[in-house]
Amino acid sequence: MGNFKKNLTAQSFIFFEKLIVQFFFPILMIVLWGKENFNLWIFFFSIPSFLSLFQISIAGPIRNELLIIYKNKKFKLLNPTYQNFLFIFLISILIFIFISISFLFLNIGNNIINENITIISIVIFCSLITLFCGGPLYVLHTYKGSLFKFTILEIIFDLLIPIAVLVSFYLLNNFTDVYYLLLLLYILKILVSYFSIKEKYIIMFFQHKFIKIKKIKKIIKLSLGFNFEILANIIRGPGLIFLLGISNNLSLTGMVSTLRTMFLYLPDRIFNIFIGALNIQILHFFKGYKFNNRFKFQYFKVLFYLLMLLIIYFLITYYFGVYIYNLWLNNKYFISSELVTLIVLDSIFATLGLFIILPFKAINKFQIIGLFDLLVSIFIFIVLYKLNIFNDILTVFKFILFGSFLNLCAKCVFVFYNFKKII
Repeated sequence: MGNFKKNLTAQSFIFFEKLIVQFFFPILMIVLWGKENFNLWIFFFSIPSFLSLFQISIAGPIRNELLIIYKNKKFKLLNPTYQNFLFIFLISILIFIFISISFLFLNIGNNIINENITIISIVIFCSLITLFCGGPLYVLHTYKGSLFKFTILEIIFDLLIPIAVLVSFYLLNNFTDVYYLLLLLYILKILVSYFSIKEKYIIMFFQHKFIKIKKIKKIIKLSLGFNFEILANIIRGPGLIFLLGISNNLSLTGMVSTLRTMFLYLPDRIFNIFIGALNIQILHFFKGYKFNNRFKFQYFKVLFYLLMLLIIYFLITYYFGVYIYNLWLNNKYFISSELVTLIVLDSIFATLGLFIILPFKAINKFQIIGLFDLLVSIFIFIVLYKLNIFNDILTVFKFILFGSFLNLCAKCVFVFYNFKKII
């Protein structure tokens, strides 16, 4: 349990860091740089996030696979597995670059895109650096079962970047220069992350001699569930902001972003303190391709506590949510209690579904339910795009909530019929 407590502490640290940033950054950005620049900032960063729909994500499942190999002391398998992962990752990066360039070329006629082409290019490049930090470097930092060092580095730069953006108001002449400062900080981040790794089992640079088609197919198969889940989350999050932006509803981008920050991303961060640490810890119960009976007791015990916390969260936000939000942003946006309730329920359904499926996610066996999640999200996205009802934001979130409810029901059914197979 010592490593679990250490990982839990690391997750708690990053939560409080995110809490500080998400609470103060939006309001200070609006006060210093203005509401219009803040809305553009949100839209610009939604573009690479949305375009990452086309990027293959395998860091999570390969970290789990390497952790299982490491815990079983099969050290000779570590580097071949990592090298095949790195090959797929580099292909994914090339795809992301191609899609990004194509997007800029195809949307050059859009006034917002055309007038800010340089800034958007910088943001996309910063996102590439983020992919490397959250991909190979994340795997190398965490595959032995410890999140602590990587988390500390994330906290340092997650605090440094928004502080620098805000302080730059007093140092720079215009908001465009902020993005160049941002680029320098992201370059510094990847350099520090790289040189802080000490590794004896895995060669960090790509070696083509380890590439095997059979191994690549296995890694892709293991990663399917993760990719389906990530794509679904991108569609529901940055995808919504992206739709608001390209439909010229920039006035809503800031409001929707801050609402989701407080009532969806913030509680997600709280609950992910436990879920993120548990994702690694539950692999200690996994022996011979089965979880032992002790795990079953721990799983349902934590599920009970999670349900209690979710009920408390709903009651607090139901009665005080609008007041807390208005106090936070000093009444910059006008919202309703019904809108807050819809977003809160969406958050509750997502958190509960994430925990229910966690045992299968830890061992990379949730491809089917991940695919269902993705298909539902795509369906909701297409419906919203076709109906073009973004001025009626309540109806938009009712559609999103309906999709979240379907996903939760599907996950409950999936676990009910498959739980005995892994115990």
